[in-house]
Amino acid sequence: MTWSLYSNAKRLDFEYDWKGRRIRKRVWDNTSGTGTAVPDTTFVYDGWNLLAEVNTSHSAIRSYMWGLDLSRTMQGAGGVGGLVAVNDASQGAHFVAVDANGNVPPGLRLQCCNIKWKPGNEPEYFG
Repeated sequence: MTWSLYSNAKRLDFEYDWKGRRIRKRVWDNTSGTGTAVPDTTFVYDGWNLLAEVNTSHSAIRSYMWGLDLSRTMQGAGGVGGLVAVNDASQGAHFVAVDANGNVPPGLRLQCCNIKWKPGNEPEYFG
């Protein structure tokens, strides 16, 4: 399924798979959709959990780390509340905090430290 939106002389196309998950987003600087779409993003999932957003070169734009969701399983609650961290290619890794309902509070951005794993699984904290 494909859906398009025209706004401020731009064209946005969205593609969805049979489960209703967005699998691709393309943006053009014109309303005709001619030329190269920038960005052209593909979305990679594990069940309902978004694992990564990749560009046309298959390089990760963002990747996502998931843990147990509100049901205390990996996807029993559809992943709600299970997002642990987001790794952005340009802004680095960020931890995610959620409330008791699994919502990410607006405007919340946690940055605390970089973690480097040492042999024997002993973390070394710096930064």
